[in-house]
Order: sequence, then structure tokens, then C-alpha cells
Amino acid sequence: MKSLIISPFFYPEPISTGLYNTDLASKLLSTGNEVHVWCFHPFYPDWKLKKTHQKIKGLKVKRGKPLIPFLQNQFLDRIILEVAFLRFVLIRKLKCKQSFHNIIFISPPTLSMIVLKAFNKNCNKVVIVHDLQFIHLQSKNYKLSRLVFFIEKKLMLFADKLIFLSKEMEGFFSNSNQFIKMRTSIQWPFVNINKNPKGGRILNSGTNIVYSGALGAKQSPEKLLSLFEYTSNQNSDWNFYFFSSGGYFEALKKSSKNPKIHFLPLVDKEKVYQLYAESTVQIIPQTPESSKGSLPSKLPNLIYSETKILTITDSQSELEKIIEEYPYGISINSWDNHAFTKALDQLVRMKATYKSKEIKNMCQQYFSIDSLINKIFSDE
Repeated sequence: MKSLIISPFFYPEPISTGLYNTDLASKLLSTGNEVHVWCFHPFYPDWKLKKTHQKIKGLKVKRGKPLIPFLQNQFLDRIILEVAFLRFVLIRKLKCKQSFHNIIFISPPTLSMIVLKAFNKNCNKVVIVHDLQFIHLQSKNYKLSRLVFFIEKKLMLFADKLIFLSKEMEGFFSNSNQFIKMRTSIQWPFVNINKNPKGGRILNSGTNIVYSGALGAKQSPEKLLSLFEYTSNQNSDWNFYFFSSGGYFEALKKSSKNPKIHFLPLVDKEKVYQLYAESTVQIIPQTPESSKGSLPSKLPNLIYSETKILTITDSQSELEKIIEEYPYGISINSWDNHAFTKALDQLVRMKATYKSKEIKNMCQQYFSIDSLINKIFSDE
């Protein structure tokens, strides 16, 4: 069986959608698929294209030219990405003489979904929705967000199946009459790390409060730094860390003069478990009223690692409900200094209750790549 994955994000990007796509492609390959990928050279999370010759044996990868002029402005760079990737996939489709059994498009970007219409009607066209861009636009430009929502709805109709990474995202579309006849399903992100510590220590000894991952507007990085600043003044023996890269990360690094707040590059995938194991608490922040737009892809790995988690998210959000099931997590709905510090203090004092079996079952039930593969190929 021949499968094509379409997404600008791919190997060797270390986090987020690029890592997700890489693991998906590798899993498909291991199940006997001939796997093709149309993507860009790595650029995320720095938003700087870096030409690569790295390959994964067995994958057939076609990349766009590494000439895209990203401007280090998140809003404008998203528009540039939409237009550049649309141009790339249309040219690739015109040049491509092969047929595929499965087309797997990972969204966003959005506009490039139109290429699905150009493929044979008999192939299985699947869109995996990682992020609803219109949600993250609502607070900035409501009219533009409604336009993006309209476009997303229209282009998703070119798919045979829609797989959403959260129930909240799926709810925006399954209630629409246009989508009743379509097969929509939900599959939370999957675990993609092993519990094998690699190398020496990454963090200082003591209490370590850590944010690790991409930093963008939907994480409210300036507010998070402010919370770290306040809490470090209340707890002088605690260490605070940002592990990231890109424009927001560099701006925070430049603005902070606090010696207790450390700024370090993202760790390799092989060291992610080691980082989580050394973290006293990992922070997952979401900008207010943005929880319906995405579910953090690192959440399954944090739960699998049995790491203490503090989330800042909307009340009754899907993220909050997951954390309520997890024995080592607390969720707050405010960016208030006192609420943040109080929750952190609770987690730091929390004793391990040895619920490894329960957590393992939780991961197998909810965060499985095998379940995702089954939904891609299912005829139901």
C-alpha cells in the first residue's frame, strides 16, 4: 500500500507537528506501507529554513526549496507559510505521476488542503487536524478569524475522514450539517518517547520548574516569564527553566536579568525523558480562550513520564479534564501570581503515590499511535 503524507513540518524538526509527522511516517513504514512525504526543509520552531540532507531509510521525501523569506513575525510568517506551501504542493501534484492509496494531510496549514480535490476519488483522503487557526485569531481579528473558519470548513469537505486531536476541535465541525455524512473521529496525540535516561544531568539539583517546547502567542510567553519572576522571588532556592528556541524565546532571554531563570536550547528527542524525569514540575500554559484550538502534543509524554504537571488553561477545557484524571497534575484557570505560586507549592510538596500501572493504562487507552493508524485505515 502506498501512502503520502503532506505537511510542511517534518524530520529533523525536534518537536510538535514535525516530530509527530516523522513518527507517523516511521510507523506507517514499519507496517509495510510505501511512504512518501511532501514537506519543507526544517524551520520550526525557529522559523528559519535550514537545508538538510538527513534522511530516514525507506522514506521517499520531496522537499520544497529552502528559499522562503520568513520575517520573524508570527502572524505574517503563518501567511507566508500558507502561500508558499500551497504553491509547493500544487507544483508537486502537477509533476507527480504516481497514484496513492492514502493521502494524509496534516493541518495547519489550511489552504493547501485544496490539493486533495486533485487526487483520485478512489484513494483514502484523510485530514489530521492539529490546530484550529481561527481560534487563535479571535482575540486579534474577529472578522479574519471567521473568514479562516469558513475556509477551513469548506476545504475539509475534500477529505473522506477528519481526525481531530481533541474533542473540543471536533465539536466545531461535527455539529455542522455539512460534516454529518463525513467520518469524523478524535485521536489525542500519542506517546513517542522511551523511559531510558541518556547521559548526565540536564538540570541543577533541587526544585526545578520547567517550560519546554515551542514558544508562541498561544503560550503567552511574556506572562509566563512574569509568573516565573514573581515565584522565584518567593522561593529563592527554586530553579526556573525555559527550553525552547525562536523569536519569542530569544526576546524573553534578552529581557530577563534573573539569575534563577535559565534559558536553554531544546534537548534531543533521546533526552526528553531525562529532562522530564529531572523536572520537579512541568508547565503547560494556554492563552485565555484558546484551549479549543489545540491540545499540546507533549502532554502524553509528560503523563507517560509520570511528571508533575501544572496547566494554565480555560475552565472546563479538555486539557483541564485530562489533568483531573492524572494523579500528578493541577490545573488553574488564572494567570494570577498567587494562584500560580500556590499551585506550584502544592505540586512540589506532592508525594508520589506509585500509580505507574494506572498511568500506563491511561496512555495505552488514550495516547496510542496504533489507534491513530487504525482510524486512518478504518472503513467504518
